Amino acid sequence: MGLNSALGTIKESGEAGMSEHLVEVVPVNLEPHGNADSLSVVKVYGYTVVVRTADWQGVSTGAYIPPDSVVPADREEYAFLKGHTRIRAQRLRGIMSQGLLMPAPAGSNVGDNVAEIMGITHYEPQLPGGCGTRTDDAVAPPGNWPVYDLESWYKYGSHFIDGEQVLITEKIHGANSRWLMTKDGELHVGSHRRWKKEDPRCM
Repeated sequence: MGLNSALGTIKESGEAGMSEHLVEVVPVNLEPHGNADSLSVVKVYGYTVVVRTADWQGVSTGAYIPPDSVVPADREEYAFLKGHTRIRAQRLRGIMSQGLLMPAPAGSNVGDNVAEIMGITHYEPQLPGGCGTRTDDAVAPPGNWPVYDLESWYKYGSHFIDGEQVLITEKIHGANSRWLMTKDGELHVGSHRRWKKEDPRCM
């Protein structure tokens, strides 16, 4: 499998899409933590997630919430996060925990995407300052315009084999933008998932 179909998969989705940032139901197999008897490690794709052993003994599946997900602040099941609604990677007793494992919704099966059921969205950073970036969002032009994103190595790294030659390119500096001229001559400018109104400072 080549770069474009694995690590570098470019997903084309509509304005409401989230690329492959899913909350999937995954198998749960507890492995010893090594530094804490009360903790265990669960491997999800290439990620490691640290969990409380007592919470997951005898449980075969869970919902994996990857880093840069946002959980709703007003739902009781997330109260233990104490308002920290953005999921981040963190080191727990010496082992990096990359995301959060939660009980899978009733009736769900391995492979199901349960993001909507669990109220989870993808974190979108605030656009930085500068000409054209702080203007109000505009209504998207009619149509289903693609959103491009790169998927994580942790999820697709297993697709590569030892000795396979892989070329990876990196954008060092710059900003993502897209430009669309409609049939009536109106220019639409956006960045990633957002379309922006005209900025008078840039006139």
